[in-house]
Amino acid sequence: LPQLANKESFEDIVRKTINTAKSEGKDIDISFLEMAQMDNLKSSIDAEQWQDFISTVSDILLVNSAGGEAAAEVEEGKFAVIHDPNISMDAIEKQIQELATEKNNGEDVDIGLASKSLEGSVHELSDKEASRALMYTMQQFEAKGMELSAANMKDAFQDYLAENAVKIKQLKQTIARQEFTLNFQPIVELETMTASHYEVLMRFEEGKSPFETLVFGEEVGLAPEIDIAVCRQTFKFLDKGILKDGEKVAINVSGQSVQCATFIDNLMK
Repeated sequence: LPQLANKESFEDIVRKTINTAKSEGKDIDISFLEMAQMDNLKSSIDAEQWQDFISTVSDILLVNSAGGEAAAEVEEGKFAVIHDPNISMDAIEKQIQELATEKNNGEDVDIGLASKSLEGSVHELSDKEASRALMYTMQQFEAKGMELSAANMKDAFQDYLAENAVKIKQLKQTIARQEFTLNFQPIVELETMTASHYEVLMRFEEGKSPFETLVFGEEVGLAPEIDIAVCRQTFKFLDKGILKDGEKVAINVSGQSVQCATFIDNLMK
């Protein structure tokens, strides 16, 4: 049976759900649900009843989620669910509250139940932007609970950019000043054990992860600037005539760059 995802596995589900929604032309919403006073119930029933309650809450969220799998437990008592905009979180809250009352021998119990929904806005963002906005908002929910300011994922992505403004500025400066080096990794043919070509790898100052930096650059729309900087440095290297006859190099270019007219124009200059 499907189970609630954890924070780590939820990101893959988020990407898949967003991609499916966009390809099918559908809208999705993201809702966050919190049981801030769940200990009121937990302390009044036994462990088996509590586990049954949590298991049923999980089933309720999964059944109402996109694809029957797009729900996660952010931390104890906090949940995230991606769903069709027609799904009513008020109805889900009512169902969970009735379940809590049932488990509490029919007596009312305050579990501090609250939820907040964000419009998906997935058609206004790229897949990566929408995914990053959603994961960022989930992190904010984990830290702040219901004190979320964004009304939709487009706003959430702007919040993400604002929070990372310093990192974006630093990365832009690194690109503009070409404060990086290039490594040429030989790609070897196993039959002949000779290099078929050399893959160009970007490297930053010691201790700075190239993977995390490049992923961040793509998330904030800087991939075309990064890729053109790598191409220009590579061309300078090739102009020195260091490669032997027949030796080739390969540069990995982001799909974001391939779709960018400015990148193509700069590449052809």
